[in-house]
Amino acid sequence: LESLISFPNNDPQTNLVNMRQKVSDYLDTLENNPFMLEQMDKLTVAKAQVFSLLEAWPAYYANFFEEWEVIDTEVTIRAVEGANLKSHRPHRMAGKIDAIVKRKCDSTIWIMENKSKRYLTGFNWSGNLELDHQVMWYALIGIRTGHPISGCLYNAIGKPQHRLSKTGYADLKFRMSNAIAAEPEKYFAMVPIDIDNYKLHRMEMHFSAIMDNVDAMHDTNKHLRPTMSTGRCG
Repeated sequence: LESLISFPNNDPQTNLVNMRQKVSDYLDTLENNPFMLEQMDKLTVAKAQVFSLLEAWPAYYANFFEEWEVIDTEVTIRAVEGANLKSHRPHRMAGKIDAIVKRKCDSTIWIMENKSKRYLTGFNWSGNLELDHQVMWYALIGIRTGHPISGCLYNAIGKPQHRLSKTGYADLKFRMSNAIAAEPEKYFAMVPIDIDNYKLHRMEMHFSAIMDNVDAMHDTNKHLRPTMSTGRCG
């Protein structure tokens, strides 16, 4: 579903049509693959999951483009441009941000992180961000390069867990669609979480210390004490 919020095309209906076609084409290749014969039940469940979610997506995200502007997607980010294998480990680190978005009401810049989970209800998104070292690291790089990040916008989906019965695909998809319509909060979440600067800088110090220890490892000192890393980053 992350591809439905695409750049530069921010028309959700166009994105939806394109994504349905891409998913259909991909599933067709799997269904015609002889190596998938023993996995057909799992493939049927996956097909029902993705199409029930795709159908429900426009209603749940109808207001997204009124509140947010997609600046870019799949953004490669590097700690230090030109770093090589001899550079300090934190300088060599790189990653890819799912999307960078701007909140229209105050023009603040946010990182969008796409997540898929079995269940969304009861999940502590604020606590998750504090331990989400990847997103926090992206925020640090943004600050260092003069692009302050206000927070993380979690774009999450929960996959329906209904079981396939003898009645087949149509009935399974029908049950999944009804469940999503009845309780959409179980299957979709768009959660903005502010980044706490104090926790961000504390994580930076702990993370740097761990990287220094990793860089210092050699053949005669292969094992870090488990408490060394868990005590620093949880």
